[in-house]
Amino acid sequence: SLVSIGASAFLQCSELENIVESSSVISVGYEAFDSTAWLDNKVKNSEQFITVNGTLIGGRYGSGDGVIPEYVTALGCEAFCGSTVKSITIPDTVSLIGDSAFRNCSVEEINIPDSVNYIGTRAFERCTNLKKITIPNGVTELKANAFDSCYSLSEVVLPESLKSIGDKAFISCEYMTEINIPENVEFIGEFAFNSCDNLSRVTLPDSMKVIRREAFPDGVIVTYKGNDYIYGSNDSELVSAINNT
Repeated sequence: SLVSIGASAFLQCSELENIVESSSVISVGYEAFDSTAWLDNKVKNSEQFITVNGTLIGGRYGSGDGVIPEYVTALGCEAFCGSTVKSITIPDTVSLIGDSAFRNCSVEEINIPDSVNYIGTRAFERCTNLKKITIPNGVTELKANAFDSCYSLSEVVLPESLKSIGDKAFISCEYMTEINIPENVEFIGEFAFNSCDNLSRVTLPDSMKVIRREAFPDGVIVTYKGNDYIYGSNDSELVSAINNT
């Protein structure tokens, strides 16, 4: 049975007017149905939420406030990319937020339910109006560039389930002033919090094992196991402390 529809699978199939959904499909790739008559007709009919077997592939055509219906189980790649929607309510039927799902979106407020356990690469990149976010318990990894250039983001709550923060996950979040990395996080990727110009303090958990290069801006106070370190790009003292645990 068909379980996945790949990226650009039906891209520019301009005469494709109808699709028959299969209950076995669990994944729909980026631009899978773009520039088809089927998708074009739905956009013309002002359908705000366009889905394929539970995966939302088109929410970016709406504006204002968006309440995602409960038959949606996943937010597909670029589902709201470039949307002017201001507030989004995600139901607890959704378990996955795909790559670039909200990239370049105007969203100011979003509540992610505890049912979500996966947030993809660049999922919220350049959501420049987003001010706060709570990552639900169940998410174990923040992918690369997940919140890249969310300039207004000042309040971030990370879950106890989190183990890894990817490269550039929060780079250029200029209004962030402090961040508490929860227990169980073991890995922070390169440039993860770099260019967060107002970041002054970071608290690391005892579980920390690896911090890649330039994870934080120079001069940030990093607290680890009760000791404060002044972070630098080549911070051998902090790295040594972590490696010796």
